[in-house]
Amino acid sequence: MNSNVDENLKTEIEKNLGQFGEIYIPSKIKLKSKDLFGLEKQKSLLNSFFNVLKHYSEDIPYNDSSLWDKYWESKTDLFPIPIILSSLLVGPPGTGKTTLAKAFAKEFNFPIIVVFSNALIGSLLGESLNRVKNLLHQAETYAKKKGPIILFFDEIDAISGERSNMSDVGEIKRMVISFLQELDLLLEKNLPIGIIGATNHPEQLDKAVWRRFTFKIDFPIPSDSVRMELINNFLKKIKNHPKFEVKFDNKDVTLETIRLLTNSLTGADIERAFQIAILQCFNKEQGTGANIYTIDTNILIGAFKSVININLDVNEGSEENKADKSYSGSSSTEVSD
Repeated sequence: MNSNVDENLKTEIEKNLGQFGEIYIPSKIKLKSKDLFGLEKQKSLLNSFFNVLKHYSEDIPYNDSSLWDKYWESKTDLFPIPIILSSLLVGPPGTGKTTLAKAFAKEFNFPIIVVFSNALIGSLLGESLNRVKNLLHQAETYAKKKGPIILFFDEIDAISGERSNMSDVGEIKRMVISFLQELDLLLEKNLPIGIIGATNHPEQLDKAVWRRFTFKIDFPIPSDSVRMELINNFLKKIKNHPKFEVKFDNKDVTLETIRLLTNSLTGADIERAFQIAILQCFNKEQGTGANIYTIDTNILIGAFKSVININLDVNEGSEENKADKSYSGSSSTEVSD
């Protein structure tokens, strides 16, 4: 797509769907799936998901709306049994759920809307229901006229939490029921709309929500080997930059030290640590040459410890953590390697 086509497409989508979240046009998405380290199982499953959606876009009669119904009816025979185009991505923040979905949207040339939960939940009776209906109706209209589109529900637990655990018996519970009903109606129409949900809290999802998703894809904390790939990649980028250098000037600190230190960190955490290190090295007048900024051992280790401490503070202050401390039981969600 050229830039004019990109802008026209984004303008058209924004007019009807922009109120519900962030719109990403394929050519404007920076990363491809190959740019993300690890996640091979996740890539394989999402690739299958997007390939199925691609089949739905073949020979769409864009210019003749009278043929739409007949065309979509024919798609019901595409597979031996009905296929629901939905996928649930589960894992801690920063493990690549949104990034990988956007990467595949780029590769398959599908626009993706990252839907924000606060854009759907209203304060007035019936407002949330109307917003959900409007979102899915606008997506349906777009898909029929233009082809595949991805609706990515970020933090889907906010709009589809477990009803039996809710103290609020009002708008939020009705929101869950309405969301499930409207989602069922849309998925039964066999339209080229990919529904992807993402959650950091699978234990909070309503049981009925799980049945709406064909795929459940786990995004765990990166393994040792993946973390080292990430770390070495960032170190390489710094070393290759004409204005920066890396110095391991403490013989007691090695890459093995960093590997052990980063045991609990996600890919996003590791990137943030390097960002902190880059910013902090500007405070020191050092380097092997003029205007060369050096990231030394103290800066790098300090940056990783800073991220770890931030994570500890966040976890310490979370409502879930406070509840865990007053409850003797525990629950866990199995994640893939």
